[in-house]
Amino acid sequence: MDTKQNLVSYHIFLYPFKWELQGDTKKFSEKTNLNKLRCCFEKSHKNWEPYFFNCDENNSFSRQKYNEYLYFYPFVRKVLYPIQNNNSSAEHPITIQYRYKTYRDNPLYYQVAKKCKTSGQNSKIYDLLVDDILLYLYETGVGIISFHLKNTSHTHFTDVLSINKFGRRVSVPYLDYANGIDGTRDSELPLYICLKDQKNNLTICEDFQYFKKEEQIEFQKYYLSAVITGLFQKGFFCQPGDKGKVMWEPVLDDRMFVVCWAGIDGIIAHNDNSRHDAESRQGNAAAIHHEHETIQVNQNTTESEKYPAAWYKMIFVDDTSPGCANDVMMHNLIREHTYARWQQYGTLYGMSRYSLVCLTNSLPELQRVNAAMLPVHMRTMYYKMVLLNLLCRASVLRFSDEISGIAGKLNNENIAGYIEDLYKAYIEFINKIYFREVTAQEQGIEMYQLMQRVMNIPENIKDLDKEFQELHQFVTIKGDKERNERVKKLNEIAMAFLPATLLVGIMGMNGLFELCNYTFDRNGSIWVFILNFFLVLSLIYALCI
Repeated sequence: MDTKQNLVSYHIFLYPFKWELQGDTKKFSEKTNLNKLRCCFEKSHKNWEPYFFNCDENNSFSRQKYNEYLYFYPFVRKVLYPIQNNNSSAEHPITIQYRYKTYRDNPLYYQVAKKCKTSGQNSKIYDLLVDDILLYLYETGVGIISFHLKNTSHTHFTDVLSINKFGRRVSVPYLDYANGIDGTRDSELPLYICLKDQKNNLTICEDFQYFKKEEQIEFQKYYLSAVITGLFQKGFFCQPGDKGKVMWEPVLDDRMFVVCWAGIDGIIAHNDNSRHDAESRQGNAAAIHHEHETIQVNQNTTESEKYPAAWYKMIFVDDTSPGCANDVMMHNLIREHTYARWQQYGTLYGMSRYSLVCLTNSLPELQRVNAAMLPVHMRTMYYKMVLLNLLCRASVLRFSDEISGIAGKLNNENIAGYIEDLYKAYIEFINKIYFREVTAQEQGIEMYQLMQRVMNIPENIKDLDKEFQELHQFVTIKGDKERNERVKKLNEIAMAFLPATLLVGIMGMNGLFELCNYTFDRNGSIWVFILNFFLVLSLIYALCI
């Protein structure tokens, strides 16, 4: 990270989605074939380049990448870091990753404009330097796009809150009852979000004007921001029912997941600025100050703990006012969603279903106390932990959706094959992607477990297991029923041949032929006729069954 740019905050917006190949394929493994998707994607997208992990950066060894790689267990690295020589088309990859091509001599900016209520100013614009745009595609039929953005000019805490809240919007959350889309812009929606390069060769802009003409809104289809769709070839991705190569649907809602580090001096206050004298500060109060919102956290008196609306807004991605008007509930929510191991050193982490945030002092202050690695860790190791949990959450929802689709086709003759194929993919997901622990580092274990608990992933996995068990029981019962039907038919066929079999068994074949010869000599073909009659009758009955 270039510290000369006076970095104020770093923002990562992650958009999870589900994808599947279009066509007549019905099995899950055929709809989510990564090698087929790779061929289609790379032929039509020259502005995306395959991304393979290595420890080189700008033709030199990167300690940052090396440390990030070592941080995770070897079996976790297979999901996070595709290696070029191990990712041949002959294999079945877990993930393929791409990077959007950006150029140093023509930097790309992510511009967010929000409606401003201050007199004399209609809007406020936030210009964020694009550090990276990455695309992750996984074998579970989900994908994630991530925008990595640097804020170097907006220094107020309220600016950080606004960037997080408005910069993550990919669609309209609702239409205001009184004023429609204009009313929504007053509190929840940006005026526009644009991707622009410095030379104006590229401009991708989303102003949500589609919702201005309400009579033209197709309510049965989701709306996706042009900031995302504009990065891909037109017509490559399509909505269900439309023509295109790859079907694309959002997994969560109209907001992207937020990963944010913010370094602002004076936000977190404590009585001693020394990081190395924790014992002398034991029992002292730590505080977060923002306007008139103050938090005093006494480490020895849990009854007197009070949390500010400012920290709540940071965790739960609010802007002007917190989305909770109950002090007790706010207190409990912040306790449950805050990781406070380094609080006395002036560092707080917060996690919710749609955010991971870190609040520290400014980057120069962090450098002064040898803690400049904190923003680096947020955009590398902790970002990758978010990526894993978001992948798990999206995959669980994807499997639940597939099970729901199969539940409507239980009378299909090939339903057992579809369920078997889906269950195989689920087993691979559990063993390759869903991890209870990803690192041996103590803080990493604690944060990863907190992320999983906040996103409710373990409980969702248990519920998904039950859904698969019910499907398995259905297939088993159906298979037993079909097996019993076949046995019943075989028994009926055996009963049909029983008279002839009984006659042959009593008299024997030789005795029967002697009787036939005898009766043929004396009574013509009476016995032969009777025997043939029973045989023909048995055969007709068997064929009818």
